[in-house]
Amino acid sequence: MEFLIALGWLLAGGALLVIGGEIFVRGATGLALLLKVPPLIIGLTVVAACTGAPEMAVSLTAALSGDSARASIALGNVVGSNICNILLVLGISALIRPVGISARLVKMEIPFLIAVSALVWLLAGSTPMDAEQTRAIPRWGGAILLALCVGYYIWTVVSVKSGHFPQKSDDIHSQFGAEQAAPAHSRSKVLSLLRSLLFLGAGLAMLVYGADRFVDGAVRIATLLKVSQWVIGLTVVAIGTSLPELTVSILAARSGKNDLAIGNVIGSNTFNILAILGVTALLTTGGIPVSSDAFYIDLPMMILTAVLGSYLCFTDRVLSRREGAVLLLCFAVYEVSLFLR
Repeated sequence: MEFLIALGWLLAGGALLVIGGEIFVRGATGLALLLKVPPLIIGLTVVAACTGAPEMAVSLTAALSGDSARASIALGNVVGSNICNILLVLGISALIRPVGISARLVKMEIPFLIAVSALVWLLAGSTPMDAEQTRAIPRWGGAILLALCVGYYIWTVVSVKSGHFPQKSDDIHSQFGAEQAAPAHSRSKVLSLLRSLLFLGAGLAMLVYGADRFVDGAVRIATLLKVSQWVIGLTVVAIGTSLPELTVSILAARSGKNDLAIGNVIGSNTFNILAILGVTALLTTGGIPVSSDAFYIDLPMMILTAVLGSYLCFTDRVLSRREGAVLLLCFAVYEVSLFLR
């Protein structure tokens, strides 16, 4: 009976995360369009950040609880989500339709993602192991990640506004609805603004409550099944919080919007590392705990998946169906190895 209750909380929390994430994305995107923010900036920042909102909600809820079990879920959620986004989300997107890769992603975004992924591992390695063979991402490391996050988004806005990269409005408008872009008269604009703010508030409330229920259910199930919270964070929680990215990328791939399909994944992974781990480390006393398995296996795996994704994108700047199948196979092998471990 206790297992069914825990499973119910997990499923209910996951449903709230998906629905709340969708509402939050639409509210934030509508607000950005009303404020006349360039569409490319919306795709690289707002959409990626908003689809990363469930990860942010889950990680902060877990870290701020003061429970070491939940703190393990916070890091496992980000690491598992980043692995899931590349292997599962990109894999499925490529199977639906081969994904073309833009020059900007190949030259700038993907190498930067690899660099910040490696930085997390280096930050964890900068602290000695304690008596329980656990390291930590220190609070000062969180400050570094947050500073890089601010710098990255400022650079993105400046580079797009300066005209260094083309702006394509079709992807965002067709994805989220052109009716949100620029209302013809002031009354319509006010109504659209109010609707966007209402979506933001409702989506945020659902994300916060859903995250709490989702994490609570995951911890209960892990305890009942005697599975480590780290493994639950890497699997159930990570896949659940990656559903918004999966939804956006599948819709984009089906309609041939390549930049949005892969840009959403790369941008979301970058946001997960810089913003979510940065904020979580800063707000967690003693930093985010990193187990030996996490340090020697899972963090390197996160880096390797970023490198693998980079290699496949660099080959001919097209992620083919065969390469998508390879990514899905790698994801299946990794998930099985987690439970065998």
